[in-house]
Amino acid sequence: MDLSLLAAFAIQHSGMARPGFKAWWKRIVPEAAERSTYVLLSSLALAALYVLWEPIGGVVWSVPEGIARNLVLGLYLFGWLLLLYTTFLIDHFDLFGLKQVWRRLSDKAYRAPVFRTPSLYKLVRHPLYIGWLTIFMGGTNHDGGAPDLRAGHHGVHLDCPFASRSEIWYRHSGMCMSTTEHGHRC
Repeated sequence: MDLSLLAAFAIQHSGMARPGFKAWWKRIVPEAAERSTYVLLSSLALAALYVLWEPIGGVVWSVPEGIARNLVLGLYLFGWLLLLYTTFLIDHFDLFGLKQVWRRLSDKAYRAPVFRTPSLYKLVRHPLYIGWLTIFMGGTNHDGGAPDLRAGHHGVHLDCPFASRSEIWYRHSGMCMSTTEHGHRC
């Protein structure tokens, strides 16, 4: 199941980015909406991946309470800031297709952004990807489940009032698969 979800996202995300697909797609949707529909469909494919992901189980890593945990959470938050910062470096609103739609609604001609390498893009080809990687790897615990983007707890079952998606599924199915250092939480 997980491989199918990854394949569906990869095919959708990469396939829609191809010039041939874009030319065909623009016959169906207005050119101004091409990018925003791509982002929407990519987001839906990614959401399906998160919702339907089947955890593989086991703890990959766990950082205990204290300074180390705070540093890892700081790294996680840094990843989000880096991600947001890099989207604005390359024109946040154009990246998500919002500028194209807004200019069309305002009856203004759209001008594609000029390729440039500002700030971090002079040092690294894809600092945006480094932001994503830092977010996914910056969790204080990781159990091999789908990433859970709550405060650095990626697919983790912690003693907190919020249950991860897999824990909710296990509770719903009547199975108890989630444990903490204090015993079962189900």
